[in-house]
Amino acid sequence: MMMEMPRLAMQSTRAEIGIQTSDAKLSTRQPSADMTIRQPKAIMRIASEPARLTIDQTAAWESMGLLSARRSIEKAASQGLQAAKAFVGKTASQGDALMRIENKGDVISRQAAASRFMPEYAFTIGWIPAPFSVKISATRGSLTVDVTPQKPVINVTPRPPESIYTPGKVEIYVKKEPSLSISVVR
Repeated sequence: MMMEMPRLAMQSTRAEIGIQTSDAKLSTRQPSADMTIRQPKAIMRIASEPARLTIDQTAAWESMGLLSARRSIEKAASQGLQAAKAFVGKTASQGDALMRIENKGDVISRQAAASRFMPEYAFTIGWIPAPFSVKISATRGSLTVDVTPQKPVINVTPRPPESIYTPGKVEIYVKKEPSLSISVVR
């Protein structure tokens, strides 16, 4: 017979490792920059010289017989002087003719006949001025505009980003302990 030898039986369980992680967290916030913008007004200079229009109606009024006081006086003085010269000449001529009355002739009746008629006057339409009697002249004006633009004034105060960081964690632990069991089997 044979003898049986005891045997050894081994039973083992492996160890299990557990890992627990929590993620890292990063939150970032960018505050707006402080900004001011100011636009100064442009500098504007305007220089103007007005246009000039001259209308001279003197000749038109004179052609219709409507004279200024000065021109009317000048005309009346000139006509008076001419009339006085004509009268002096006529009187001298009549005097000369009367001095020669002895030469027989009808001097007195001729002088009376010449003096009794009114002079004839030419009649025209007096209220219509002569063509092109109004003189018009114009001088151009000028306008100068000078604009000096102003640059905007911009002030910027940057603000740094705000970051909050929470580090992550890794925890390693033994989830199941290892075991080894040895037994003698017969």
